[in-house]
Amino acid sequence: MKETAKDIDDYTIKKIQELKQEDDKLYQAVVHLVFLRKNNPKLRATLGRLIYEYLGGKEWHHILPILSFIELSTISTYVLDDIIDDQLEREGNEATWRKFGLNYGIIAGSLQAFLSIRMLSD
Repeated sequence: MKETAKDIDDYTIKKIQELKQEDDKLYQAVVHLVFLRKNNPKLRATLGRLIYEYLGGKEWHHILPILSFIELSTISTYVLDDIIDDQLEREGNEATWRKFGLNYGIIAGSLQAFLSIRMLSD
């Protein structure tokens, strides 16, 4: 599970890197929760890998875009949920919207959802 988590995180961060050149603060808001969850077991994504392998898939890295989609779209819901619930912390740290401001939190959560869908086209 740790190998799967690390590879998914590395893939996700690599795909988001392009944003850093455009707007560093927005990039930091988008990857905030990704880094907080970095290398933690990803049960949903690991289940995706296990299903793929059970169905005969040999090289699970071929489905990294799908597994990354699962992780980043889930993170998006956490970021937006923290705003809706007025939750101050996530993963024992400041919630994205508290650290970067409400506007950046809304944009980060929405952009995470958009980027996760874009990963599916990979």
